[in-house]
Amino acid sequence: MRRAHLLLPACLPLTCAAQMFTVNGTMVTVGAGVQLTVQGDLLAGPTATLDNSGTIDLNGNMTNNSGGPLFTAVPGMVVLNGTNQQVGGANMMAMDGLDLQCTSLTLQQDLSTGGSYGIPSGIFGLNAAFVQLNGHGLVVTNSSTGAIVRTTGQLISETDPLTGYGTVEWWIGGGTGPYIVPFGDGSTDLPVHLNISAAGAGPGRFVFATYPTDPTAAPNNRPLPTGLPVLTDLAGIENAPNTLDRFWPITSANYFTPPTASLTFTYRDSEWNGGTNLIAEAALLAQKFDGTVWSQPPNGAVNTASNTVTTAPTTAFGIVWTLVAGSSPLPIELLGFHARPDDADVLCTWTTATEIDNDHFVVQRSTNAIDFTDLGTVPGAGNSQTTMDYAFRDHEPVEGLSYYRLVQVDVDGTEHFGPTVTVLIEHSGADLIVYPNPAGEVIHVLGAAPGQPLSVLDPSGRIVRAEVQGSYGRVRIDLAGLPVGTYLLRTVGPGGPIVERFVHLAP
Repeated sequence: MRRAHLLLPACLPLTCAAQMFTVNGTMVTVGAGVQLTVQGDLLAGPTATLDNSGTIDLNGNMTNNSGGPLFTAVPGMVVLNGTNQQVGGANMMAMDGLDLQCTSLTLQQDLSTGGSYGIPSGIFGLNAAFVQLNGHGLVVTNSSTGAIVRTTGQLISETDPLTGYGTVEWWIGGGTGPYIVPFGDGSTDLPVHLNISAAGAGPGRFVFATYPTDPTAAPNNRPLPTGLPVLTDLAGIENAPNTLDRFWPITSANYFTPPTASLTFTYRDSEWNGGTNLIAEAALLAQKFDGTVWSQPPNGAVNTASNTVTTAPTTAFGIVWTLVAGSSPLPIELLGFHARPDDADVLCTWTTATEIDNDHFVVQRSTNAIDFTDLGTVPGAGNSQTTMDYAFRDHEPVEGLSYYRLVQVDVDGTEHFGPTVTVLIEHSGADLIVYPNPAGEVIHVLGAAPGQPLSVLDPSGRIVRAEVQGSYGRVRIDLAGLPVGTYLLRTVGPGGPIVERFVHLAP
């Protein structure tokens, strides 16, 4: 079947007075100098294509179900001149220039502007319109600082991670200068400024989002951004009262070498002085969380007259940014804590990104993950802004499964407990080793010979699980569905019966 092709001749303004202009299974070409005016909606059906080198003027909604971006990669302009318009459909729409003469635009699907040809130069004319990102993404492929044109309009992100971020993705590449993302909440302008002083290398892009939290909630600053598990201070105490009630998830990607840039964040007064907050506005500083650690120390320059904080130049843009009271920063975290057998010892190693008032570390060990014993101490660096590596050797490890934990102790004696890791020292005797003990849904058994039967007995002596040791050194026994209680693991070895007791806890 041949594909239909509708060509609108050059220099011919065309008005379509119908309530809907439908393009289905065909290509519509709007030539240079041509204006296609639609007094209603535009609906693109399967395999439809718009080859727009002129202007499409629309006062209804745009729906893209074409199975692709709908628009071909040529320079052209789309004008939305209705009141409250929408862009939606099953597929993302990608066009060149977009001029908003409407009052508001709501995204029901992702939208790309700026063009997709060799050197995109299409302009996104925000003008005075309010764009509800509505948990969707606006992509700007034009790398110019002037790719977004605005008078009083706003890009309204404001949706939290539970709903989905409303994002602006700007393909900046090697661009430099002031890039302004004109965020707002529908009444207050909340722009983010990215001032690039040294260009990055590669086809890089930035993704921006922002959303507020309720300052009267207990705790406030919820929900936390994706990837941020807690919001505590250096002492491990909830730090919401000292943290601005707004987050900025901002990331960069696809750079071979990232650019050098500063960021300027704009906030509302209610986000620092409302609810349970204990913030002195003049003390606000910026911090970023990269998925592992918070940057230290907080930095930036606050301007209380304009409600902005501008960061120091950086090449690391993190996953999420926020503003904190400089006297109560968000905490440093370990970059890693590891323990492993090393000859006859257990070698414990860890790394810190930064340290503030760190007096020393304590390495602890346990055989049940509950009761820990101090093995030794390692002096800390006190205050450090560089990566520090540490090590400690346990010269008398115990056979079987052990648990190692790191405790960081501040100058004032405050303790911060790090992660717990496990180490297995293979057993040299004829007895069985059952671990973990207490157990959850499974136990592991060491010490049985290949082909040796293993039985789990309940308190009445009834066999409730049975396995046979294979050719490997350990066997896994599933306890799922068994009541909580004390059980026996029994086998018969060359020297006779062997019995080990263990406790099964709810998983």
